[in-house]
Amino acid sequence: PNIDAYLHIEDDDQLTSWERKGKMSFRVERLIPHKGIIGVGLFFLFYLVFIHNIFGEDERIQTWEGESSGNSAFDIIRQDPKFICNRTDRDVAIVVPFQEITVNKVVAHMERWKKSDYLPCLPGHEVPVDLIFFTDRKGPNFDSAVKRPIEDQLASMPNQRKCFRNIKFITAGLGNNLESKFTEVNAMFFHLWKLPANQRPDYFMNMESDCWPIRPDWVKKIWIEAVCGDEFWVKGSINRNTNAGEVKLYGFHINGNAIYNTCKRDAFCQKWMEAVEADLRGTAYDFAMWRYYHDLQNVPTARNALHMYSYSDFVVNWYHNQEWDASKVAAMYPNTYLVHGQKHSAASV
Repeated sequence: PNIDAYLHIEDDDQLTSWERKGKMSFRVERLIPHKGIIGVGLFFLFYLVFIHNIFGEDERIQTWEGESSGNSAFDIIRQDPKFICNRTDRDVAIVVPFQEITVNKVVAHMERWKKSDYLPCLPGHEVPVDLIFFTDRKGPNFDSAVKRPIEDQLASMPNQRKCFRNIKFITAGLGNNLESKFTEVNAMFFHLWKLPANQRPDYFMNMESDCWPIRPDWVKKIWIEAVCGDEFWVKGSINRNTNAGEVKLYGFHINGNAIYNTCKRDAFCQKWMEAVEADLRGTAYDFAMWRYYHDLQNVPTARNALHMYSYSDFVVNWYHNQEWDASKVAAMYPNTYLVHGQKHSAASV
């Protein structure tokens, strides 16, 4: 094309695509006479930077040193670019809270872990997660009536036992004069934040006896949700099957069966949890968290922390008065490994 005819035009939007290319070529030739040598150099620079970034290993994904390649959980994470795992040094636990008198429900729940469809972990996928059984109080027959049945159940499934780094028993040491069920549940929950920092994990999954696995490898999934991706203070599920009236009453609060940050490394997080505990107003801790975030008088605090309230579908909260089926929920939610709901169908057991 005749470059002189449009070289003086400053606004390239007035030119056709061919004219713009011609204008650019002319300027390059005038500024860089030795374009052949430089072109070769640019090609190799492009190769080193662009090709390596596509096919090379992404060093931003941090995994533990010494992990061998193969089918480990760490290799699976390394292959999935959406997981940037920058907190693998943090302690993670699964906390099973229960009243002493309901120990039989916990033992029955653990029976599900023996089935191949609901194994806590698959061979080679073990991750550093502790299992903590957390009771309301320690009665005089605690060892024989509470601890022994759980230990016997664990002894009956040695492979599942290997899915957990450590197994512990702790108690909230509550008295017998609590006002209501909410009072006891809340007291147990906030007790975990009052433990000395060296006695509590960085993150824990609060897994009640009616929170059921619907896929195998759920311990690894909990660990990944805790240590990978953006930081959070609570991560879990809203009610997935409620109607508009129930939403109006309970809001889009995250159910208590969720992963929590225990605020060991974040003073703002600790202050927030203390503020929520001071403003329970006779409700359960999980709803109180949501209400505190959305109370207009708390806007100065909430607007700087709302992003820490993280909705997720690794666990699904199924409203307690409706039946659910494990295979159907798994088909509906491919990222879900746990369902909180009392009325699972017979096929889900």
